[in-house]
Amino acid sequence: MELASTEGSHKMPGRRGSPQEPSWFDQALAAFQEALELVDREKDPGLYGMVLHEIADVETAAGDLQAAAASYRDAAKYKRLVGDPGDLAPTLVALGTCLIHADEPTEARSTLDQAKELLSKEGSKIERRLRAIRLQELGRAYEELGGRKQPDAYGEALTVYTAALELVDAETDPGFYGTVLQDIGDVHTAEGRLSEAVVAYEKAVEHLRRAEDTSERLPLALVSLGRVRRRFGTLDQRILADGVQELPPGSAPQSSDFRGSERPE
Repeated sequence: MELASTEGSHKMPGRRGSPQEPSWFDQALAAFQEALELVDREKDPGLYGMVLHEIADVETAAGDLQAAAASYRDAAKYKRLVGDPGDLAPTLVALGTCLIHADEPTEARSTLDQAKELLSKEGSKIERRLRAIRLQELGRAYEELGGRKQPDAYGEALTVYTAALELVDAETDPGFYGTVLQDIGDVHTAEGRLSEAVVAYEKAVEHLRRAEDTSERLPLALVSLGRVRRRFGTLDQRILADGVQELPPGSAPQSSDFRGSERPE
């Protein structure tokens, strides 16, 4: 990767002080580029790739998605030389997410699929909780791709979230477990599976209530649950107005007792 000097170049957004001063983004890039120059990429490709990822994050924050994608690609190239899937996976996910925002869904999907294959084949090398975190990150990227109408992306998100959930101990880590359940509920909601969404959100709330710090997560889960219940109420009203005695098959939520014993698919 060629290192371009920021002197005399167009300043990035994120001004600091007067217009004559370099922006915070410019100063961040200067720090990372100086660090990059101090690293021997042949002897320490992992550190070199890590700094390139940091540069890409700055470029993403500044809105320069083309430059960010190039930096993420370079970062992934050097991280691959190390063979640490737990470090490579987040760079692939970041690249995929960057490409989604750059309106490059085909390459984004290919990149996310590479991350999924990496975590599937080499996931055993990653500590269990970190692997769950990496899978959750990947699921959220697939979910965002699903929001761009990419076929089967929501299905991939659900598969990855479920794999993450299986790695989390619900008793010792209820906050993380509940957050993944909420992600699962979001996918079901996006695809119109309200019964499954209610199940996931109710379980998310149940676990988040047992977590130590849920000042933000629990209210959000409750809001998601309330919105789906409201949709059921609206549907119920419409059905009653049409003179139908019950909801169509597959639309009505099951009893709370039954939901409490289910595992998300």
